[in-house]
Amino acid sequence: MSTSPFLQHITQTMHEKRYAKRTIDTYLHWIKFYIHFHNKQHPSILGDQDVEVFLSYLVNTRHVAAQTQASALNALSFLYKVIIKKPLNLQLNFVRSQRQQKLPVVLTSDEVKRLLSKV
Repeated sequence: MSTSPFLQHITQTMHEKRYAKRTIDTYLHWIKFYIHFHNKQHPSILGDQDVEVFLSYLVNTRHVAAQTQASALNALSFLYKVIIKKPLNLQLNFVRSQRQQKLPVVLTSDEVKRLLSKV
C-alpha cells in the first residue's frame, strides 16, 4: 500500500526526531483521520477552526475517551507545529471529553452487620 508523499514526509521527520514506532503509528492514524474527515483537504489550507470541529466531532459523535481526544490533539499539534510550521492557537475552543466519575461501592449498615456476623 503506497502512502502519500506528505505522509511519508511526516514519517521520515518523526523517525529523524527519534519518535517511538507506536507514537508514529498513532500520530499517522489521527492525521489521516483528520484529512479524511475534511474531505481529503490538505491540512495546510485548514486551520484552528477545522481542528476544533474535528476534536468536537470525536467527542460528540464518536464518544471517545479524554485520553483518546488528547492523543488526536497531540498529533494535530505536532502536524501544525513541526510539519506545516503554523502552530495551533493555544486557546482552541472545542468540546472536551469528560472522564466519567467512578462512584465508590459501599455497603449498607445491614450488609456490614451480615458480613461481620459471618466472619
